[in-house]
Formats: sequence, C-alpha cells, structure tokens
Amino acid sequence: MNIAAYLRVSTDKQADKGYSLSEQEKRIKAYCNSKDWDLVKIYKDPGFTGSNLERPALQSLIEEIDAYDIVLVNKLDRLSRSQKDTLYLIQDVFAPHGCSFVSIEESFDTTTALGIAMVGILSAFAQLERSQIKERMKMGKEGRARKGLWHGGHYIPTGYDYKDGTLHINDEAEQVKLIFQMYLDGTSIRDITRFLQQHYTTRYTSWNYVGTVRRILANPIYIGMVGEYIGQHEPIIDKETFDKVQVMLEDRKRGGKTPTGKHLLTGMIYCGYCGARVRSVSTKLKEKKYSYYRCGKIDSAQLNKIDHRCELTPKKEEEIDNFVIAEILKAKLSDIQSKEEIAPVIDNSTEIEKIDKQVQRLIDLYAICGDDVEELAKKIKTLKSKKASLQKMQLKPKKAIKKHMIHALKIAKETFENGTIEEKRQIVDALISKVVLYNDSIKIEWNF
Repeated sequence: MNIAAYLRVSTDKQADKGYSLSEQEKRIKAYCNSKDWDLVKIYKDPGFTGSNLERPALQSLIEEIDAYDIVLVNKLDRLSRSQKDTLYLIQDVFAPHGCSFVSIEESFDTTTALGIAMVGILSAFAQLERSQIKERMKMGKEGRARKGLWHGGHYIPTGYDYKDGTLHINDEAEQVKLIFQMYLDGTSIRDITRFLQQHYTTRYTSWNYVGTVRRILANPIYIGMVGEYIGQHEPIIDKETFDKVQVMLEDRKRGGKTPTGKHLLTGMIYCGYCGARVRSVSTKLKEKKYSYYRCGKIDSAQLNKIDHRCELTPKKEEEIDNFVIAEILKAKLSDIQSKEEIAPVIDNSTEIEKIDKQVQRLIDLYAICGDDVEELAKKIKTLKSKKASLQKMQLKPKKAIKKHMIHALKIAKETFENGTIEEKRQIVDALISKVVLYNDSIKIEWNF
C-alpha cells in the first residue's frame, strides 16, 4: 500500500512538547515499519494553524490524493482542529478516491469497521460544532444590534460605507431616496428596477434583480434602525415615508393587489351572487371600443356549462368606475378619524424592558464563558418568546395606515382629474378593500 504522511506544527511551544516536525516524522516512519507499509511521501506544514484548510502542503496532498491508499497522521488535530473540516477531508476528499485515513495516537483507522463507525461519531460532533458556531454568530450580531451597530459583513447596505465599526452615508443614498419616492408615486418595483438599470450602478450591483429593490424598501436600516434597536448611524429615509411604504408593501402582499394595471378596479371587484372575481372585457363596435365588467366565473374552464351561468349581467366599466370615484370624493377626513377603532393600549413596557435586560445579561455571560452556548441559547429563546407575547398584547392603532388613507383622500380629487391610471389605482387601493357588484346596486367595503 502507498502511504502519504501529513505533519503539521503551528508554534514553537508545540515543538517543545514533542510535536516538532522531526519528532512526528520519526514516529510516522516507525509506525510504517511496524505495519510494513510503503511510506511514499511526507507532506509538511510548519507554522500553520489547524483551524482551516488553507495550508500549502495539505492542498498539495489533496491534489495528489489519487496516488495513495492511506493518509497517515500522528494525531487527529495535526490534520485539523475542526471536526467539520476533518469530516470533510475523510468523507469528501479521501473516501471518493479510495483513500483511507489513520491517526496513530487515537487508533483512528477507517480501514476497519470501528474506524468507519468513528466517522459517524465525528459527524455528530461536527454538527454540534456547526450549531455552536451559528449560536456564537447569532449572539454576536444581537450584541452589536443592541448597541445600535450594524453586524458587519461583505455586503454593506446600498447608500452606506462601513468605517470605524459603523455605517456612514455615501453618494448612493440618492438612489435609495429615489427608490422610495418612485414607489410612493405608484411605480411598480419591476419598473423601478428597469429605470435603475438604465441610469445607475452601485459598487455591488447594476440593479439586475427586482429582489434587490424590494429588500431596500423593507429594510429598517434606512430609518436609522438595526433590527428592532435604534442605530448609531444616520438615517437616509424619514420614518413617515418608510411607514407608508410598509403599508403599501403589506397591502399588495396580503390582497394580491397592485397599483399598476389597465383598469381602475382590477383585483378588488367581485360578483355579489357567486363571489367570483369580476373581470374587465372589451369589444369593438364600429371602430369604437367598449369595456364591460362581467363575472369571472364565465371564464373558468374547470366548470361545466351549467355552472357557467351567473345572475350578474355585464356592466359598463366606465359607469362602475365613475360611481366608485364619486363615492370616494364624498368621503370626508372626519369619516376616517371617527370610524377607526383604536384598541386600548396595554402597557407592558416595564416587563419587556426587564426581559431585554435579562437577555443582555445572558449575552454578557456568554462573553465570559462561551462553552455554555446551547444552554444560554435556550434561555434567550424562551425570553424572546415571552417578549413577543407581551408585545402582541400591546394593541396599538395602525397610525401609518391611517396617515396613508388621509393623504390619499386629500389628493383624490386632483388625482382623479389629472393623474395616470397608476396614480388613480393607488388612491383606490389605499381607501377601498373590496367592491361587490350586483345587478341593481354596488357595495363598497372601505379600508376604514
């Protein structure tokens, strides 16, 4: 059998304790002689840490692994100090090339049944190590967030530079402001993305994905927050603008409605007899186009012909739209204020503050004794669950939604007279939840 030996030492102190390269090589050769193995090559990494795989001799061994039947080390930690990396080398590098692994000191030998079983045990420890790393990272991020500091990372939020441990506004902030303004003006996320592609780039993107714009619109970092905590960085967007955008995003997600479209009531008008959506259809008569609303049940190919019948007769689209617009213009600001039900506020702030302090103490405890990660994580999870329950009990009025409706009502007349279809739909979407169509009446369900 062809044997490759791997030797590593990271510090002079290890050499003093008998881990020197020469001492390791001596033991390796003696072991091979006792087994009558052919030691083909010895790979040496002097002065390299075992916490990662970025070692020149180890990389050479990986590249030449096809030439060997066994990789031999004096001790398991000479190969790697990470269970995850050790398991990766054994299972994903050595084994696929028909190469076994032997560690002299631990009697770890994958040429035997017991050695194969040890791989399974090692796998369990590797999973534990990955879990602990995730918990440490999570705690570290939360600790920084509580201090109002961004957690750091490779991708810095568009509009900011990361210097001296915090965020600083840069020239890209103007693009962020433009995104929020265009969205408030009724431009779809896809159209905003196309516009940015044609006119702007950032250090990370040419605005190739609509998801990038959507994440910016929903990111509280732009109002000076880090998660749920007040950040130390300067905001790019004011809170009122951000709140309006969140309401619009939530409305579109919840109702499947979008302020862009060719028809004023698309997505919110329903048949009062069968409950199906009402659709807009058009016909031409003597080169003139006529548009109608009719029950969408007629267009369902999954129903039989009898089910296709509905009591609702087609209605002229222009007449229905004009009726809805007239009803909106009749509404008053006092209607919104008087009809909004404001639930009483239950003040749990003291209890929530106590929980925050307990969580902070646990994070501080981790900094002192990081070995109890799992137990600390369980306690933190329990406290956060309790905090979430208390916050749900604090029923507060949706001020952002109310402000959004008031703003829509104030500009409704001007918008319906001079605005685009997208701007008109924005007004309807803000004030109306549903329009139900009957043969002799129209029922409007208001958001307020």
